[in-house]
Amino acid sequence: MTAATFLSRKMHRVFVLLLSGLISGCADPAAKSPEVPSVDSVSDSPTVRQAQDTPGDNDAIAGKCSLDPTAGATVRCKGIAPSGVSFAATSKAERQDLDDWLKRLKTNGWTEGRIEFERKKQNPNDEKPKTMLRVAMLEDAAKVKLNELGNRSILMGRIRAIRANAAKDFLYGIDKEGSVDGTYYMVYEGWTGATAGPSDWTIGRYSLYGMNPSSSGKPTPYVARSGTMRLCKMNHSDDEKKYGPSFMTCPGADRAKRIQNDSAVAKALAGRSLLDFLRDRVATRDSTAVEKSLRELLGLKMIAMDPASAALGTWSAALSVLLQNEESAPAWMTCGIGCCTADQ
Repeated sequence: MTAATFLSRKMHRVFVLLLSGLISGCADPAAKSPEVPSVDSVSDSPTVRQAQDTPGDNDAIAGKCSLDPTAGATVRCKGIAPSGVSFAATSKAERQDLDDWLKRLKTNGWTEGRIEFERKKQNPNDEKPKTMLRVAMLEDAAKVKLNELGNRSILMGRIRAIRANAAKDFLYGIDKEGSVDGTYYMVYEGWTGATAGPSDWTIGRYSLYGMNPSSSGKPTPYVARSGTMRLCKMNHSDDEKKYGPSFMTCPGADRAKRIQNDSAVAKALAGRSLLDFLRDRVATRDSTAVEKSLRELLGLKMIAMDPASAALGTWSAALSVLLQNEESAPAWMTCGIGCCTADQ
């Protein structure tokens, strides 16, 4: 055996072991032979692992706050409006109280997503540029178990439109001009039970409130969009809190997490988010550019005709689809009992 042949076989073995680790990093331990997923399986397909039997089985969240609206501001959950304050405000006094509460929250207790996302247009024929959105979650989203809310509503997050004079967003129908400061508030309307779906549980409804400027000087709240709150069927972890809220589907978040948590990838990332790493380097979001960035991240060079290159290419195509889907994917954040999406 020549030295070149030995080196080629050794590198092939390294690739196979590495890719096996990438695939099985967060997989079900009962699975005996993990497979590289096809590109088609990484879109919004409902084929994902069910990691928990029922919602709310996660470990208790430390530092729980009070759900009582009459409790003092220091102990009441930030997302629970004080007694008498509501997004249903109509009178000037009610709007004043709501405005005062939101102003107190404006810079207090938010986890801001680090990325501004360019989004799909609601009307593809709109000549305006695509809108840019950033999502944030209130820290309560990581502390309050939604299945303990009963019929109480709670402010969970906000979506801010960044780009002025842009087209309305495909999923939420919002733009910067539709609300004061381009900010919309996401309110979960209360626990109604959990209905199982292929990749998530339906756990109730949310309303996305815009704030119309008023001639009296106090904004008037209105429902810009309402939809379904979904709880993802995956193990709750600190990943979401560490890297912040984003725009992803439940299957997309699960697959990104499997790669993110692989020991080799985690070491190379050194605390960074894999998707953030790719977004910074892959403007086109195509699979070739993603594969090149993955190889650079892992210190791997292109090896012609290596079977493992095809496997890495499959993962690159998968991540490319995840990045492309962010244009129309729902807001995704931690929600105490796991991670949730605010969907249609």
